[in-house]
Amino acid sequence: MSAHKTTHHFDEIAKQSFVNFCNIVLEDSAVADRLPINPEDDSIFTAVSDGLILAHLIAYAVPESIDVRALNENPKNVWENAENLNLVIESARAIGTRLLGIGQEDIANGSKLQINSLLWQIIRIGVLNRINVKKIPTLVALLEEGEDFEKFLSLPPEDILLRWVNYHISEYNLSVSNLEGDLKSGGVLAHLIHKISKGSIPLSTVGTPIEIQTMNVDNAETLGVRKYIFPEQLASGNPRFCLAFTASLFNAAPCLEVEEDDLEALMSFLKDFDFVGSRRERTYASWMSNMGASATIKDISTDLQDGIALLEVVEKMGYEINWDQVDKKPRNNFAKLGNIEMFLEICSQNRIRIMGIGPQDIFEGKKQAIIGVLWQLMAKSALNFLSEFAGGRKVTERDVLNMCNDKLPEEDRITSFTKDSVKNGHFYFALFRNLFPKALNNNAIVAGETDEEKEQNAKYVLSVARKVGAQIFTLWEDIVEGSKKPCMMLGAALIMQSMKNEAE
Repeated sequence: MSAHKTTHHFDEIAKQSFVNFCNIVLEDSAVADRLPINPEDDSIFTAVSDGLILAHLIAYAVPESIDVRALNENPKNVWENAENLNLVIESARAIGTRLLGIGQEDIANGSKLQINSLLWQIIRIGVLNRINVKKIPTLVALLEEGEDFEKFLSLPPEDILLRWVNYHISEYNLSVSNLEGDLKSGGVLAHLIHKISKGSIPLSTVGTPIEIQTMNVDNAETLGVRKYIFPEQLASGNPRFCLAFTASLFNAAPCLEVEEDDLEALMSFLKDFDFVGSRRERTYASWMSNMGASATIKDISTDLQDGIALLEVVEKMGYEINWDQVDKKPRNNFAKLGNIEMFLEICSQNRIRIMGIGPQDIFEGKKQAIIGVLWQLMAKSALNFLSEFAGGRKVTERDVLNMCNDKLPEEDRITSFTKDSVKNGHFYFALFRNLFPKALNNNAIVAGETDEEKEQNAKYVLSVARKVGAQIFTLWEDIVEGSKKPCMMLGAALIMQSMKNEAE
């Protein structure tokens, strides 16, 4: 979708805030020589056209989500530029942005609306990414009565941030139910800043909302929040910038205290918590959002229980849905279960293997069951695509292995996606050399003999896969562990992208 085809309003002030943010967080990065970008003109839309600034912004937002070794640091032609933009688009997709209507051509052509949207989504993820118990263990102070650690860890960062605000302002007999309209007068933020500064910043709520918010922005800088948001954005109750400003306050000064026993209990729990499984859940949620689910999927245990998103995804996969039989706004559990039952029936009719899982499992948010369902959908989607290129012939997981091997010399072939050459990344490097000969930088490849080297290679594999345009949802941990199905999906994604390139 190009910018001139849409009627959405372009937000000039938002653009200036986004540019200010980039100038601040990237000032010590590898693209520092390209900064500062002038926020008052349209320089940003040409500055991002080769993907480098956006790639480093993604790396800031979610560290290690993008391996900058895969970047063409000085793209010499449109092909190298396109590779950078592929890496940006697919890495942005992997960290949870919704890219419907945003493609590499929009970035290359300086499409204002699309670039503004992408910048905001990356910035939003970046300011919220640090709001988690693993990074800030003292967040355990925000647990509610009777709430367990696992439930708390599953909360979206926006919910945790709202709790954090109320935790601090409760001392003044204040509370808020949202982080937009409830903040626009400026008084709540003034109290919050006073509290987290431990009283070093005087409390004043005298003046108009603009005057109070101007004071809040100035005072926040004293706490270490560099100025990138304008007081007018806060005074208008703009949801995006009220959220970003509040998150920036948290990142600068969480100011939480917790009993030593509670902290020890949390740390003990975290030792056994499956963070890889948690990341995988977010990966599947991102896949659903990018497949076209109308609602953003944040938590697979709660956001799928009415069945609507699941039905939308199978429709995007090419299966017919009779929406007249779907309760699009289910108001009771019976209606929600009916939608899920319809989804499972469609899966059964189309030979999507979902064994031993019933509507109740999805409705109740049983994560392992839901992960099994989503894996089958992802695999079927990939195999269906390969089947189209195989003349309609059914393609199996074994066929994917054979397709990969057919592209390789004898010495690089494997008998299973669990082999050592998969775990150390060299199987995929061999595929790149044969399918995408110019994509690899051999100087970035290591032997893969130690765990650290395997991790290094795995991260490089994923970024090179994204660089060539493959849409992947495999984790680097899947590669080093030799997880059969995710590794097969990565091979399928590379074969699919190669077929796309040949068709073009």
